[in-house]
Amino acid sequence: MTTDTPTSFPLLPRSISVMVSGHRRKRKFLPFRTDLHRAFATLDTVLEKFAQIQNDGARADASFPPELYDRGPTTIRVITGHADRVDRHAIRKAGDLDLRVNLIVPDEFHGMTPDKPERSVSFGCPHSVSEKDNAPFATRDEFALSYADILVVVWDGDTPPGAPGGVVWLIQQAVAMGLPVLWIDLQGHVSTIADHRVTELWLHRLKRTTLEQGLLAGLFEAYDIDNGVLIDSLRRRLNPFDAGLVSPSLQTDVLRSYATETHGSPLMEARVGWFEQFMTSLFRVRPCDFVNSLSRLVLGTRTCKQKHETSEASHSGPLAARFDWSDARANVAGRRHGSATWLLYMLSSAAVFASVAGIEQFGRGRCFWFSQCSGDVKTVWPWIELALVLIILYSFVRAGRLHWHRLWLGHRFVAEQIRYLQMLEPFLAVPAPFNEPLITYHQGHYRLRNAELWLLQRSLSAGGFPALYETYRLASQSVPERGRRLEEAVELQFVFHRKKHKAAHSLHRRMELCATVLFGVAALCTVSHIAAHLCESWPVCTDRFEALLPRDERWLSLFSASLPALGAALHGVMTKLEFGRIAEQSNKVQARLEVLLSEVRFTMTRPDLSGWQPMADLRHDACEIAELLGDENVQWRDLINYQRTELP
Repeated sequence: MTTDTPTSFPLLPRSISVMVSGHRRKRKFLPFRTDLHRAFATLDTVLEKFAQIQNDGARADASFPPELYDRGPTTIRVITGHADRVDRHAIRKAGDLDLRVNLIVPDEFHGMTPDKPERSVSFGCPHSVSEKDNAPFATRDEFALSYADILVVVWDGDTPPGAPGGVVWLIQQAVAMGLPVLWIDLQGHVSTIADHRVTELWLHRLKRTTLEQGLLAGLFEAYDIDNGVLIDSLRRRLNPFDAGLVSPSLQTDVLRSYATETHGSPLMEARVGWFEQFMTSLFRVRPCDFVNSLSRLVLGTRTCKQKHETSEASHSGPLAARFDWSDARANVAGRRHGSATWLLYMLSSAAVFASVAGIEQFGRGRCFWFSQCSGDVKTVWPWIELALVLIILYSFVRAGRLHWHRLWLGHRFVAEQIRYLQMLEPFLAVPAPFNEPLITYHQGHYRLRNAELWLLQRSLSAGGFPALYETYRLASQSVPERGRRLEEAVELQFVFHRKKHKAAHSLHRRMELCATVLFGVAALCTVSHIAAHLCESWPVCTDRFEALLPRDERWLSLFSASLPALGAALHGVMTKLEFGRIAEQSNKVQARLEVLLSEVRFTMTRPDLSGWQPMADLRHDACEIAELLGDENVQWRDLINYQRTELP
């Protein structure tokens, strides 16, 4: 953990990001333009009510619990485009109300812009392309929705024939993401999504190429805007701890545990994981790791450094504190889980050894090797066995109560998704987990879907755009420069998975070989023990054969019972920590990354390295890389999810 890492849960800023959108001029003709003043009047009312929340933060205190949010002022951020009519009206009104404005346009900026937009980004798609294809607008809308907490949309309620596009696609995507929506029709009436109608069947029907007429509008129900803009769906998103809106569940408990988590004692956490490192260094025959494991135990630090160590660039932006915290906590929890797993299985084999030694009446210390000892000394083995069993039970209960396994998976998932987000930031893209629904409805109850997704999405929308987006033009960026940085990020991931595959594969292979040898020696001891008993009753047993057997047959019993226990313990560690599957998974990701890395390098060698299309191709490559890494992270999480700490 670095000195900049937070010592407790990083609180979120009190912020609500409101995306405003609607029909463009070319979408509607004269009737639309003459009737739009009613919709604009309602839109003004909506923005004014949001401004009241910003000016008087106490209005929204119930939506910002102190466990999750800081005590600073409430910020309302308006996210919109630059199209005529609705977008420009929202810009003017937001400026009058002193609301922060973030602009996102699919092409280039033109015409009116706010005096001081907080952030402004443009994709730079040529007008000739955006006029013929809705894809640039869909890309822009998907990116904007990722940073939004609620969508305010002006829509006539009509679903044109054919594939959904424009406002219809925007609302459809917001519904699929589980975002709250305030729909203002052309008469100025307001409707909200009836969340209980958004079933899996309805979502499946919304994904069809051609939408049924009235299918999308059928999700909405009338709403009285005089009741305020903090609609129930928005309040559920902001505060999943509100038991009146979100039913308590395992995920709310998990989120609460994240919020109350603090950094432990530096003296203790500096020594966490020494036993796992010690055991793996023995099997991998790595002297440097062996020395570091002992120095970590004694000094709490490393004394031996590897020859080739890669350093990761520091993270910056609104999510930097969240990444540093989750990355540090994942490392600590992961080392605790690994050491606990090793400890439980090694102690279990030691308990079997103590049990057999007690049964065979072995002494301790010098008496263990030379059996000339009193009987009182030999009674210590049952006490040793009892102590080992008690330590096993204590370690198991402690690992379960402190949730090391869950914290490891959860924090690692959050940290890795933020890592992929930073990779995509220069390309105006967001990883898929930032676009998934947060709240589910089932049998009359609303429940938090996933605590880690809530942390990711609320950290993104509450933090707002990074400083990179202050005035950012994607198509104007240097393709070689962005490609080089993407190449560096991919190479770091490539090296990571190559080392991960090599380490896990060698560890799995050597532990498997060691377990096989242990079982082989145990089988030899068992055969020798049987032969010793046969020699006692068979006169054909010669003195020469007797000389091959040990003088004290108790050693044969000890080895034949304890060595299989040790071999089974090694196999248990391999199974619980999934060395074999992780090695195979990293090998597949490494092979796929090699192909994608070649594609990025090929894109950078094209003769035309300026303009929209080369950057769009590079953006596609970056999204594909992030998708691959994100899928690998999810698969790893699913693989390890059921390997909780258990009794051997």
